[in-house]
Amino acid sequence: MKQDCARPGGAPGEARVTHMPIARSRHGGESGQAWDPMEPLSMGGNGNAHGAPSYAQEARGRPERTGTLFRFVNYLHRMGVLKDSDTLDSLEVQQALQKYAYIAKRVGMNLDYTFKFLDVGAFSVDIGMDIYRRCCAKGGTEPFEGDPGASRAFLEIVRGRDIEWLEAATLAMDGRHGGETRDEFAERAKRENLSCGRDTAVDAFDHVMSCVGRLESWR
Repeated sequence: MKQDCARPGGAPGEARVTHMPIARSRHGGESGQAWDPMEPLSMGGNGNAHGAPSYAQEARGRPERTGTLFRFVNYLHRMGVLKDSDTLDSLEVQQALQKYAYIAKRVGMNLDYTFKFLDVGAFSVDIGMDIYRRCCAKGGTEPFEGDPGASRAFLEIVRGRDIEWLEAATLAMDGRHGGETRDEFAERAKRENLSCGRDTAVDAFDHVMSCVGRLESWR
């Protein structure tokens, strides 16, 4: 897998402090794997007494986790979700990657990231860090390996969508609000200051629910 080792704004391998926009946290984060797309995510596997991985486990797993992330970026390019001109030097592309990763995880991709909800939708601090650790990427797994149905569901959800729509989609897939109606979701989106309007929020909700409902038949 080809790795781009240049840090944004610096020479290859050069550490650089980059100022990133800070967004207000809405509520707690989520972690773990999500094979039921509309259930809350939960931490799985080994870890400490609270279910979180130990520092040593995190240090060992980081290169492969980063490798998986960049295999996912390559997948997004191959599938036409990202254009050839879209690079991770762009904050807009980084923001979109956060949404793509959350949606991919919700439909079944194995991504070892914890997400919180901010003013810009689902966000993982570790994804932001791994973008700048790209030279450390090693190995990893292919996106949706052995699960073409999940790949199809993901692409059906995200292709051709702008960032505001993707923000609404991540909010719609927040498993802590399972069972809510379209109108309840639209009201929640309004309460949580989602940047898109009601029509976009409702469209995202309807499309996500349709794709999730067909996920098992695509597998």
